[in-house]
Amino acid sequence: MNSERDSQTGKSAIDPIFKHMITALFQGQGINIQTEVEVGLFPLRIDVVIGIQTPEALRAIRGQTPYEHFLNDNILEFKGPGDALTIDGFYRILTRSFRYF
Repeated sequence: MNSERDSQTGKSAIDPIFKHMITALFQGQGINIQTEVEVGLFPLRIDVVIGIQTPEALRAIRGQTPYEHFLNDNILEFKGPGDALTIDGFYRILTRSFRYF
């Protein structure tokens, strides 16, 4: 993902680190993690999809991480420096999540 927009915002440099940290945090706990998930017919991507597969894993995540609001299926979108979340950006993310679920 080396688009001009990403290189201008700094997201491309930090994005892989974010994905690695999230994967390391949740890996091996009855949780399915996917990164760069394509949705729809157009090249729309979700940064990280986290599917929590057991009630025990959900309790552990809610009690041991800052993600106490997680449900069984979750989407994380990373915003890098200079890549502020705008109302239009929020609606794009919301649309992608609707297309995924």
